[in-house]
Amino acid sequence: MELQKSDFKVNTPVQIRFNDIDGLGHVNNSVYSQYFDQGRMHYFNILNNNQPVDWHDARLIIASTHTDFLRPIFLDEQIEVLSKVYKLGNKSLKMFQHLADKETGEVKATCKSVMVGFDPNTNQSLQLADRWRSAIEGFEGL
Repeated sequence: MELQKSDFKVNTPVQIRFNDIDGLGHVNNSVYSQYFDQGRMHYFNILNNNQPVDWHDARLIIASTHTDFLRPIFLDEQIEVLSKVYKLGNKSLKMFQHLADKETGEVKATCKSVMVGFDPNTNQSLQLADRWRSAIEGFEGL
């Protein structure tokens, strides 16, 4: 999926910590998923009227993620996570994210993820809550 920065309505600045850096001097690959999680949380907080989401009530969980590592990230870079939902199903949504250099726009990594409605009491999938569906449809124009 070829997307430009202008295709994303949510950008989340990332603070790179010294302990994110591995022996080769760049951000360790395992940390990228934490950055994508920060972007995902920020996205849903925006949809939730800029309030933190109560994830026990949200009834959404990650079912799948796929990350492509394109370029290394170094400690002194200014990085942001760009996030968007690009598809809604009955019980799931698909999100696409970029980790990009804030100054140059260079994409360092991409992530495709699937989130599903989930009932923690029954451990069964659920239809997406109407409030999330309508918020996403209005926000993304889906």
